[in-house]
Amino acid sequence: MKRLFTLLGSLVLVAAGAGFLFRAELWAAAQELITKDMYVSADTDNFDPGLPVGAQFPPVRAIHDGSEINDIEPLMGAKGMVFIANRSADWCPYCMAQFVQLQQHLQSFRDAGIAVVALTYDSPQLQREFIEKNAIAYPFLSDIDAATVQALGILNEEYEPGDRAYGIPHPGIFVVDLDSEIVGKIFVDGYEKRVDAVSVLAYAQNVLGL
Repeated sequence: MKRLFTLLGSLVLVAAGAGFLFRAELWAAAQELITKDMYVSADTDNFDPGLPVGAQFPPVRAIHDGSEINDIEPLMGAKGMVFIANRSADWCPYCMAQFVQLQQHLQSFRDAGIAVVALTYDSPQLQREFIEKNAIAYPFLSDIDAATVQALGILNEEYEPGDRAYGIPHPGIFVVDLDSEIVGKIFVDGYEKRVDAVSVLAYAQNVLGL
């Protein structure tokens, strides 16, 4: 019996060690499974938080490349911008998958003259880890004290100051023209569903009149 317990203990240690060694692969597999059915081709529901189409995009208060910025105009493309406010690039698998897919189609956005800009509440350090791991080439903004999501009217009010998730938005996209006017929005009810990047680009081109 003692020998059996020793053997069982050794197996547990081996399994634990394997989990430690391969946790990145296990996490990647779990992410793929979780997000495999996340994409939809259009925003077809009535969920519409935040500033309306026709409103001016407000000043931001965020960190970009180590400095505080208050104006998104320097990040604008030749024809406009899609501004993605997302939950987290650190712990939200749907957000991370969406960011990676946008990167895969980034050249198509650039060819259309449309900039892609992302915002999360994550610290710049956590964003940098995600950016480097996934070779993200579009700007990431780190919201300061939930100032930007509050200005946009999309703060998720399920969480209170002090909660780990305080400061996350209802995830969605604003399409902004060269006059900083919001000309389109994509907000799907339920954080586990996102409009795919090809459809986002087509929608943005349409509302920007391209």
